[in-house]
Amino acid sequence: MRRISPKVTRGRTLPPSQHGQAGFTFIELILALAILVSAITVFIGLQAAAVQRTLRDRNVQQAMLVARQVMAFIETDPTKLDQGNISPMPVIDLLSQFGAPAIRDDAERSALSPLQASLTVEDWPIPAPKIEERPMRKLTLWVAWGSEIEERFQLVFFIPTSLEAPPQ
Repeated sequence: MRRISPKVTRGRTLPPSQHGQAGFTFIELILALAILVSAITVFIGLQAAAVQRTLRDRNVQQAMLVARQVMAFIETDPTKLDQGNISPMPVIDLLSQFGAPAIRDDAERSALSPLQASLTVEDWPIPAPKIEERPMRKLTLWVAWGSEIEERFQLVFFIPTSLEAPPQ
């Protein structure tokens, strides 16, 4: 029978059971775990940012659709602008003020309930000869879904003051 002699490494004698064993040190395991935890943290942060962007884009889209709807009501009946500026109010009230049918769908009502809108109407003279007879109106419609500047949508629209032919 052959006897296994202990291996000598750097002045230390290792028992025969530890010859040629490979493995990870404790520091290597801690470093690997730290890298893994860092990667997971970055991934979770990216997911949270993506969810926030999705919610913001949904709010912008909802505000844009409401602004288009209000402008469509104004285009069909410009006399509604005779009331002048409209201070911030709930979008549902603004739509009913312009003659929109009542919102009966609960999902649509809950989507529109956080939105506020305001409308500014001002005369906009055109600096060109023979155009003074028919100046334009500048409409600025703000639709907001929060109190921050980034949480609002602005639509600027120009419309003639009257649709009849100018005097000759």
